[in-house]
Amino acid sequence: MTRQNLPGLACKAGHDPRAAALRAIHAVLRGDENSQSALSRGLDSGEMSPTDRRLCTELAYGVLRAYGSLRDEVFALLDNPDKLPPEMRLTLILSCYELGRLRVPPHATVHWAVTHIRNRFGRDLAGVANAVLRSLARRRGAGEDPPPPSGSPLPPGAGDEEALARRHALPSWIVRLWREQYGQEALLRYLAASSGRPPSGLRLNRRFPDWVDTLRGLQAQGPPEARPLRVGEAALAFPGSLPVQAGRLLAEGRASRQSAASYQALLSLEPSSWPGPLWDACAGRGGKTMALLEVGLPVALATDPAGRRLRALAPEYRRLVPAPPLPRLLPLAAQEAPGGAAAPGGSSASLPSRFGAVLLDVPCSGLGTLARHPEIRLRLTAERISRLAALQRALLEAAWDRLLPGGRVIYLTCTLNKAENEDQIAAFLSRHASATLIREFQTPSDSPLLEFFYAACLGRSDAATGG
Repeated sequence: MTRQNLPGLACKAGHDPRAAALRAIHAVLRGDENSQSALSRGLDSGEMSPTDRRLCTELAYGVLRAYGSLRDEVFALLDNPDKLPPEMRLTLILSCYELGRLRVPPHATVHWAVTHIRNRFGRDLAGVANAVLRSLARRRGAGEDPPPPSGSPLPPGAGDEEALARRHALPSWIVRLWREQYGQEALLRYLAASSGRPPSGLRLNRRFPDWVDTLRGLQAQGPPEARPLRVGEAALAFPGSLPVQAGRLLAEGRASRQSAASYQALLSLEPSSWPGPLWDACAGRGGKTMALLEVGLPVALATDPAGRRLRALAPEYRRLVPAPPLPRLLPLAAQEAPGGAAAPGGSSASLPSRFGAVLLDVPCSGLGTLARHPEIRLRLTAERISRLAALQRALLEAAWDRLLPGGRVIYLTCTLNKAENEDQIAAFLSRHASATLIREFQTPSDSPLLEFFYAACLGRSDAATGG
């Protein structure tokens, strides 16, 4: 998506959940931040109650998930939408979502939006906003479907790619890709998931002797429909937000936030069977590194080209595994990671030259995480996917070159695209006679976790150092 020409928003009240959501959406549409960081910044700087924080979160993510269809619905009621201030258009889009998707009294939604627009742009535009929002409220009350974009009627047929794309606020090429690769039934499930609210994941730290009792206690609380789903041995997926008790568990190092679907994919490859030493070559903020260290796996090195992300791993280690040694942390791309070189910081120890297992949580198109990262649908292009596939191939080759005989390369993505998943692995196997596919995993299309990961474990059977 091209960068939006939006001015800086003037809504500054830290306690106003709608204003904070508006600022977060604005930052994402400009391309300044991703949805998680933009929203976190707004929530951390504000003084909102828990209820208002939930409203702010729902508005920000909800509007971004449905941005295209919401924009079409609002613009259909405006004579010249392009002549209106961008901030006013965004305020109307946010209010359209609130009127149609949340249990907020319509008068409260309309009052806030009209007041905000009056304060920013005057009475005349406030009158336009009032008319548009009251029309939307009447339609919602009457149970009418949103109208198609002005001058662009939806094609007939419920299965039409363009109709499905508009309904789920996705580019039509994604709908076409999923239909061709996974079939109609899976396509409809993926589309529904992309508009859903993924659960909040919590991984219990198994270094604490009472982690099982803690997990069972969390499972038993609340009404049956609000109870979490257990994922693997030590993780829970909560519908909606994490429970209040999670704050204490996180502060004490007894738990970590982690996508339940991501954790499920990692476990599917049976990490307890991986030989050491282990190199996490695309560590990011270190979520998977910490999950492995908590169960005693020998992670010797963690690298990521974004040093600012990698810096988050050291305090996480101190929170969760307060006993040395901390893995070596290097701000390098996987293709550049040193082997046998002196460790940073003046240590006399050296880094391993080869590894028993290399974990590649590779950069990917993220099509399996549209519900949690809705900005992907606004920014991703087919051309970018081609560049990512080339990078993934290079990362696989680099990891293979650093592998000990009998070692493992662990390949993970969070996308729904065979060119980055099954086809990438099949092509690698065709290039390397000594490589075997030990395990492969794909999140089922009907998963209640609403995120979809691919994972493969490749084994090396040769005794030589070459491929």
